[in-house]
Amino acid sequence: MLFTLIMLTGCEQIDKIKGTVDGLTNPLVSQTIVLGVAEPDSNEIDLKGTDFDKGTLAQVFLADAASVNEIESAPISGADVKLRIGSTAAVWFNEDAGGAYSASGDDGLVYSGGDEAVLTVEIGEDVGEATLTLPQPPSATIRETHAANTAMQIELDGVAYDAVLGVVINVTSGEITWQNRPDGIREVYDLTHGDGGVTSINIPASAFPAGCACAVGVAGLMNASSDAFVNQNTGLSSFTAGQMKFWPVLVN
Repeated sequence: MLFTLIMLTGCEQIDKIKGTVDGLTNPLVSQTIVLGVAEPDSNEIDLKGTDFDKGTLAQVFLADAASVNEIESAPISGADVKLRIGSTAAVWFNEDAGGAYSASGDDGLVYSGGDEAVLTVEIGEDVGEATLTLPQPPSATIRETHAANTAMQIELDGVAYDAVLGVVINVTSGEITWQNRPDGIREVYDLTHGDGGVTSINIPASAFPAGCACAVGVAGLMNASSDAFVNQNTGLSSFTAGQMKFWPVLVN
């Protein structure tokens, strides 16, 4: 009996090791970012005409790669990508150029903090999945006035995130004066493979020109763990999400 238990334990360890190796050598790499936008508390914030008016923004980048140096040069086209949030129906993504796929609130995608998001990628007969519980919007104290051409340090209350996104919008013109949203598969990879434990964000002075009636948006991102990926490269793939909250700021 003891010998049988030892054998079973050994087989379980071998299966676990095999699963880890398979995950690290799988050629399918996905980089996914889901960004929700909380309804602004202030009537002074008008997001119309910007991407943030869509309520939810999601992008998936797919590559056939064995290392991080290959992910930009081996995009995957022709995949079927969908995302299901909570108990709602899955939303299919639109294919863009260069292995990129996107969906938004215009497509019926609705961010719901605390719900599980399930990403499914179908390439021929191969199916990959990833899951993540969507985080709530961050809490912070931001003053309603700010000096022109002065950097702003924002401390997030009570939570350490894997990364933090920020944006500053001139609500009069609709111009984005600054943002650090990633652009492309490598930038999403870099964003999601930092050290984590982020509790603040620094917005540069150039984001606050004199006279700007600004909306300052902040989202705390959380990453899926490596065991949340099925039939994908667990070392290179990432799935991150957060909900952005906006505060009104008048620049003196």
